[in-house]
Amino acid sequence: IMAKIEKPAAVADLDRISQEVDGIMVARGDLGVELSPHQVPVVQKRIVSDMRKVGKPVVVATQMLESMIDSPTPTRAEANDVANAIYDGADAVMLSAESAAGTYPIEAVTTMESIIREVEANPEYRIRMETTSSIQPKPQDA
Repeated sequence: IMAKIEKPAAVADLDRISQEVDGIMVARGDLGVELSPHQVPVVQKRIVSDMRKVGKPVVVATQMLESMIDSPTPTRAEANDVANAIYDGADAVMLSAESAAGTYPIEAVTTMESIIREVEANPEYRIRMETTSSIQPKPQDA
């Protein structure tokens, strides 16, 4: 079971919810309607961190590459947003309107994949993951 966190009440009850589910999805678009814009990144980071501590998957979703609905390239801020979600330890990032209704769905997917691969290839990423998770990664093949 994957719980979608989209309301302040769910954020307030995150500890209990996380005990009952297999993973969490941070629904940033919905949270952005319910919370002020400056609160959403703080809540996102808290949820990702909390899920890493208990070893449960967390997905960061919605508005990751929003400009790619109408543009073949993301903004620098969007690329940074995706990278930060990965650096924070999100197990997955999810496109929504970018791939469901956008003009450039293939470009959105390949852009997101490129950002993820770039972050995961960075030695700093592996160090962060090893020091912030209750589950230690398996050694990489040489």
